[in-house]
Amino acid sequence: MNRILLGIILALYSIGTLHAEDGDAELANRARGASAMSIQLMAADLLDELVYSWTKNPPLGMKARVALMGVSVPVGLNAQLASLLETHVTQLMIKNPQSGIIPVYCAACVAVTTYSVRDKTIIARGGEIPEISQTLKNQAAFALYIDIEGQGSQLVLRSYIVSLNDHSIVYARSLATDSSQPPSLRHAVNLVSADDARREYLAILEGRKRLSLSLGIRTSVIQTSSAVVLTPPFVWATLGFETFANHRKKWLADFQFGVASLKGDHNAWQLSSRLYRHLMLEQMDLIAPDVYIYAGPAYWEINGPGTALFKDDAKLTPGDIAANLGGREYKPKAHITAFSLGLEARLADFMRMGLYVEHFTNQNQNANLKANIHSYGIELGVVL
Repeated sequence: MNRILLGIILALYSIGTLHAEDGDAELANRARGASAMSIQLMAADLLDELVYSWTKNPPLGMKARVALMGVSVPVGLNAQLASLLETHVTQLMIKNPQSGIIPVYCAACVAVTTYSVRDKTIIARGGEIPEISQTLKNQAAFALYIDIEGQGSQLVLRSYIVSLNDHSIVYARSLATDSSQPPSLRHAVNLVSADDARREYLAILEGRKRLSLSLGIRTSVIQTSSAVVLTPPFVWATLGFETFANHRKKWLADFQFGVASLKGDHNAWQLSSRLYRHLMLEQMDLIAPDVYIYAGPAYWEINGPGTALFKDDAKLTPGDIAANLGGREYKPKAHITAFSLGLEARLADFMRMGLYVEHFTNQNQNANLKANIHSYGIELGVVL
């Protein structure tokens, strides 16, 4: 019985070990694939820059038939990377004939060949054996070598153009990009420089409307100093416009108009303006909410019985309010200047939700209100 139990335990352990090894291998493959994708984009950017330089200054000074001898890449990445980059650079040369390079397929140039003479045997690609390359004039005149390797945080591209007639190097250039520099992702047709590509991106951003419409609901809860005299919240329907100082939207500014009405208590309108600052600074995320802190002034005009709390600095009683309302027409008006400070989260640059506090700057002596923070509230809205 013990032997059977021991056998079952060993079998389960072996199965678990195999699954763990499979899991580790899968994680390694995913990591390798992610690295290869990042390097592929960076290497493609270097190839873009190389061919772009050829369109401005043709390396051979004339149109010539050139055979691509291959693209070597760092060891350890997926096997498809070299072929993808070969396809990319070939496409670049085809679509940019102003570089003066005519890409040709020369099977004899790239095929591994054995060549024997009296005292030795040479094994190399056909284009690298002088006795063979001289016979390939009708297929290609030059060979292009491209080598890509990583050095620290940089990806380095080295390119050589070699004459198949005498194997002299007629062109050589090295380019490097830092891993922290994002690729420009240029189009293969009508290549532009990296600086021009950035300017195109900025031009696209410039096309974004700088003035957006905002709609929302805002609730202001008045902080009274006594539970005896209360006032209902002001529920504002707001309409406004906002703009940004730069396209990363680190700074925003808006101007809003709001109306609030409660039958038997108040009819009010307000004007407000705010300045927003993004809290995450350089870490803006396209998925996570953008969080802003904001501050700005506001002006309220209130009509109706609800103004009693703001009309007189003296402490009110329920009897005072009843005396004002009883037996005669009562149409007071109050004016409030305020300053608000708040925190707002925006999702997908569309939905916005915020919390704020307000201080009524012309109500500092009002005994009916709490000191410093005179109101607080929440707001919901959208930006169109």
